[in-house]
Order: sequence, then C-alpha cells, then structure tokens
Amino acid sequence: MRDQAEQLRALMEATGPIAAGPLNLPLLTVTGSQPKVGTTTVALNLAAVMADRGWNVLLIDAADHRGEEMWRAEARDKIRFGLADLLAGSCHLSDALVAGPAGISMLLNRESSHRTKQTGTATRSMRNAGDSRHARQRLTAELESAEAEFDLMIVDAGFGTSELAPLFWSESREIVLVTTPADNAVLDAYTTLKRILSVAAEARARLLVNQARSRAVADGVQRNMDSSSRRFLHRALPALPALPNHVVLDHTNSETCHEPRVWRHANTPFGHAVLWLGRAVSELLERNPVQRELELRCVGDAR
Repeated sequence: MRDQAEQLRALMEATGPIAAGPLNLPLLTVTGSQPKVGTTTVALNLAAVMADRGWNVLLIDAADHRGEEMWRAEARDKIRFGLADLLAGSCHLSDALVAGPAGISMLLNRESSHRTKQTGTATRSMRNAGDSRHARQRLTAELESAEAEFDLMIVDAGFGTSELAPLFWSESREIVLVTTPADNAVLDAYTTLKRILSVAAEARARLLVNQARSRAVADGVQRNMDSSSRRFLHRALPALPALPNHVVLDHTNSETCHEPRVWRHANTPFGHAVLWLGRAVSELLERNPVQRELELRCVGDAR
C-alpha cells in the first residue's frame, strides 16, 4: 500500500488544478479506471437498489466496450431502438426506452440495433454519431425532456473511452469513479480523475473501490487517493461504500463466482454492500447542493 501511495504522489506532482463547467441534469455517471473494474456491475446494481428505494431510475448504457453483456441480455428481445438510433435522430428517447430488471427503465447501447424497412441496413454506430455536435445536442435535449419523468439517470460510461463520456461528466451532479485495489487500476483512476476535471473542474467525483478483499484494503486505497487528490489537485475525493467480490455457495457448498445481481443475491456480502451503497447515494442526492459543494471543496488548512 505504501508503494501505491508513493506512485500516486509521484504521478500527481506533475499536475495541477483545472478550470470549471456547469452541472444540470439529474445525472449520476459511473466511470471506471480501466476495463474489468466492474463499472457495469456498479451501475446496474446501484440502479436496482435505487429503484427499490422508490426512485424512478433510468439506466443509460453509454459504454463503448462490448465485453459485458450481463445486463443488456435482460432486455435484448425488447429493443427496437438503441442509443445510436437516438443520436442519429432516428427516434426519441420515449421510443428507445425498455423495461429492465428490478423496475428500472433502460436506454441501451446496442450498435446498429435498428434496421430500416426499406433497405435492411443498420443505422450508424454510437461512436460515429457521438462525434457529431448535433447528435450530442439531440441527446442533451432528449434527456432534458425526460427530467420530470425520472428521479435519477444513472449512466454506465465504461472506462472513459466512450465518445460521450465527457458530455456525461460535464452534466453529472455526481460521478462515481470505480477502481479495484490493484496498483495499476488505482493509478489509472487518478488519470481518469484528471481527465474528468479537465472537462468539468466542478464535477463532484467520488471513489468506489470494487472487488475489495477486505474493508482495510478498501480503506487504504480510499485514504491514499483522497490524500493525494487534496494535496495535488486541491480537491477532496470522498469515498462511497466499497463492494467486495461476489461469491455464493453452490450445491456442493463451495464458493463460486456468479454475475452479481443484488435482486437475486441480496443476502450475500455483496448484496448487503450494494444496499449500503444505495443508502449512501440516496442521502447524498437528497442533500442541499451547497452542502455537497462544501464537502467536496478542499480547504487550504486541511492539506
């Protein structure tokens, strides 16, 4: 852990504070430090527990990676339009919404999800559409039109390679930065944090340690990241409740890893941790914005 802190310190000494931008929609964006840290797992399970707490939740899949089909499979047969179609102007948000698990609504990112009747050709990909200023304006307008319908919009932005990630970062009320305790993932988390702040210096980012072997390990990662962020970026990096690896007992009473879905395995260490995460996020979003801002600002005397 000491080596990890020293590496972070050396990396952060080369950086400084970055300038600001506005926050608008009721968005919470989940962004990973690198592939396989569990960004989709966090976004999906958080959306489920927030819905269970009575929030009307829209889950938006804005990740470029195609490796994790865990939750997209839940509604694959229902899809008529996807995020790429919305960006291309082929549909409205209301046309693209599908019912997801645990009572959430979903806007899926399945490239070429809609084929025209005339030609049978697919619409352009989300990546190509995301390059268009008009496509971004369409997306923002559609989300703003649905602001009254949803209490919370949770975005799975993958590990930051999405063309749309900067848009969601700059519009989010809160950003959940997901990392694992691995040294390279933690260092990449700082790189991602720096990129987020370069787009929106007023972004309110919080660290979530996923796949933590123990509470002590997660606390060490959170402490090092917050200390370095305060010292070199002059910003606090508060922590959200960490999530452990998800294991359940199979019929032979041996531990087996399964796709983590809190609504199927609520009575597990992972399920309990996700419930605590949902409680923490609920309390966070219900606070006065000024209180959140004061919490995230680093006072000079606190260095």
